[in-house]
Amino acid sequence: MKQRDDSKPLYDRATFFDKIGFFLFVINTTAAVTALLVPGLCPEMLFWVQLFTASGYVIDTIGTDGWLWFTAEQSRRTDCISNGFGVNLSEKRSEKYYDNPFPPSLHRYAVNIFESAFYSKSIAGEMMLGLLAKALIVISVFAFSLGKLGKGDMSLLIAQTCFSTIFLTDTIMAGVFCRRVTSIHDRLYTALVTDGWSDASQYQAKILAYAIEYEALKAFYKVRLSNRIFTKNKAPLEQKWKENLETLKASSTQVATASISPKGDQ
Repeated sequence: MKQRDDSKPLYDRATFFDKIGFFLFVINTTAAVTALLVPGLCPEMLFWVQLFTASGYVIDTIGTDGWLWFTAEQSRRTDCISNGFGVNLSEKRSEKYYDNPFPPSLHRYAVNIFESAFYSKSIAGEMMLGLLAKALIVISVFAFSLGKLGKGDMSLLIAQTCFSTIFLTDTIMAGVFCRRVTSIHDRLYTALVTDGWSDASQYQAKILAYAIEYEALKAFYKVRLSNRIFTKNKAPLEQKWKENLETLKASSTQVATASISPKGDQ
């Protein structure tokens, strides 16, 4: 069966505007560096280029975070629940998006979250070096630009300050997200693999708390996981996940007790 993912177009739309933001970042940085190195080259034009690209980046980021990315993540959360419990909560759904052999249940939902956390942890960790490099460039250019701005350049100073602050904040948030999603992944590994599934209510409440915490992390930090890094590492990551699944199967011999169907509760 071919993979189906109805949430992907929503992510593609948000990614398109992320690319616009990156394009504005490149133009802004290029204009700022040019103004620093060649101060006599079209100073007025470079001033307006920096002003509009910095302002555009701020507007693009707010719009993408507040609307487009939220809508995509909302769709993914709903689909994860629908897939995990075998219920129809939305017209948008996925097929073979999650590599999960377990029957509809809290256990299946937890494994969906575990799989998502596994990929998020792996990709976010490798993204950090590139994010730090971009943040360093932005802050360096901003610091050098401060000494070049005239008294009448207050609008550019405000725009560049907002631009640099957003970039620095995003980098810091990505680092915090990486650390916290790794913590969630490790706790899920311990609960699902090391300890093994249990039908005890306290254990299942803990699993649900981990799932909610993971979704809250994604919603709050809004980290865009790199498609390039995922594609590059797809084969080894999928192989590692299959190994995790084999371990999960071995430690989950009593999954049927977690079924949400009435027959499973008898």
